[in-house]
Amino acid sequence: MDQVATLGSLGNLAGKRVLLRAALNVPLREGGVGSDYRIRRALPTLEYLSAAGARTIILAHLGRSPSASILPVFRELQKSIPVKFVPALFGAEVDSAIKDLRDGEMLLLENVRSDPREVKNDFSFARSLAAHADVFVNDAFADSHRLHSSIMGVPQIIPSAMGLLFE
Repeated sequence: MDQVATLGSLGNLAGKRVLLRAALNVPLREGGVGSDYRIRRALPTLEYLSAAGARTIILAHLGRSPSASILPVFRELQKSIPVKFVPALFGAEVDSAIKDLRDGEMLLLENVRSDPREVKNDFSFARSLAAHADVFVNDAFADSHRLHSSIMGVPQIIPSAMGLLFE
């Protein structure tokens, strides 16, 4: 059986673009986050990546509807760590925000399920996501049974490891 890579096995992450698949599918209540439990569980990996100097691009899903914005999660996450947000997965604004990331900074992209190719496990979609980064970290243990592009496809393209929560 192959060894599963851990964060430490990725080596020096300073200056590297890390695509992090996080489990941030939180319940919503009155337009806000109803429980921050999953956000708090994601913090150790986010803090590790930031302290290591990674330029972290966070992917997560929220709900099942492709129209559900991850904006409430961003607002809640900002209460714990400095993070930026772009309400898209691709395009000039995303490219610019990734290019402008400095060591230790984080960027949350829009709900990965906003693109129907995610749940279809479309490999071209996975390639497009992987193009954002140098390495991939899966910290979405609760979602890792899903045959979705951000879970199954991306680690076939770029070096990958599991995050602290997953571990």
